[in-house]
Amino acid sequence: MPSEEKLATFHDSYERLQKDDAFFDLWYEKLINHSEEIAAIFNGVDLSRVKKTVKQSLIYNLMAAGDFEIGRRKLKSLARSHEELGVEHHHLDVWCKTLVDTVKEKDPKFSADVEAAWVDVMGVGIELMKASYSSASTDK
Repeated sequence: MPSEEKLATFHDSYERLQKDDAFFDLWYEKLINHSEEIAAIFNGVDLSRVKKTVKQSLIYNLMAAGDFEIGRRKLKSLARSHEELGVEHHHLDVWCKTLVDTVKEKDPKFSADVEAAWVDVMGVGIELMKASYSSASTDK
């Protein structure tokens, strides 16, 4: 689990970014443009609705990384819905990488500590989501 200091660093960075719609727009642009495979997942999806959901999911990641059961439960539920949409394990890794890349670009106080906080906090959630997938849907 990330240290209290990393949790606080993540939270502070998230607070700086979560009010900036350009942050979420840029992040999803990077994600969708990563590959045709990922773009296909978002075909016909209402991105304004996704952005609202993702803001909540980032908080669930913080809660799960802080060892709060409600955050873990929410991420497990989110994993099930993503699995049903055809989101595979490697897509979650790309989601996380493009997120951290966008934080690096948009957080005015970005530093190595901020990057480490995002990687560690999001890593907890990504691994929890992967573990929540059924055994039949792991990457090929």
